[in-house]
Amino acid sequence: MSDPSIKKIFTVSLLGSQRVKCMAAYNGEALVIQSMEAVSGLFGTWRKPLEQECKKNAESGFIVLVEERGTAFFSQYGSQVLFDDIDPEEKRTYQNIAFDLYYSLTAMGDTSGNRHGNLVVASGLERHLLTGNVVNVEQDEKGRNRYDIEPDRFSGYHRSMLLAVLAAQFFNPPTDEYLQEFFKYIGGTPDKPKPLRTIEAVIASRNANGGFQ
Repeated sequence: MSDPSIKKIFTVSLLGSQRVKCMAAYNGEALVIQSMEAVSGLFGTWRKPLEQECKKNAESGFIVLVEERGTAFFSQYGSQVLFDDIDPEEKRTYQNIAFDLYYSLTAMGDTSGNRHGNLVVASGLERHLLTGNVVNVEQDEKGRNRYDIEPDRFSGYHRSMLLAVLAAQFFNPPTDEYLQEFFKYIGGTPDKPKPLRTIEAVIASRNANGGFQ
C-alpha cells in the first residue's frame, strides 16, 4: 500500500498557449514534478483519452485539478481551477497564491541538480521552471508580492506546474478514497473529518455569488 500521507497529483491546463498535463507527488515538504506532457491534436482525438485519464487518476486517489472553462468535461473527475478567480478567504487570485507558494518552495533548502529548494523536477523539465524572463516579481502597497507576467512566455507547462503547487499546498484532498486509505494506514476508522479547505467549497462560493469579478 502506498503511503497516504503522500499526495498524488494530476493536473491539466487547457487555457494556455499549450494544453499540458502534469503528474506530481508531494510528501508534505517537497513537491516532485514527475512528468509533463503536451495534449496535442484536434479536440476529438484527445477528449476521450484525457477524460479516461482524469477518471482513472481520480479513482486511484489522485488530487485532480483542471483549468478549463465552460462545460466541465474533465474537471467533473476532480476540481476546476481558474487562475483569475479570487479565493474568498485569501482575497487574492489563485494565480497570485500559486506564485507565492511556488517561490516559497523554491526558496527552501538547497539548489542542486534537479532540486530547486523543495521543488524537484524530473530530468529535462528544468526548462519549464519560472524564470525572470517569464515573470517579474514586485511588491504591492501592502508588501505582498505582485507578479508581472510575460504572456507570450507564460506557457501551459508553467500553468500546469502551478496547478500542482496549488494541489500540494493549498487545497486539501477531496476524495473519499484518500481518507479511507489514510485511516486504514493509521489503524483507525474515525468519522470523516471536514477538510479545512476544499476546492469544492471555493467553487460553490463562486457559483453562489454569480462568479468573482
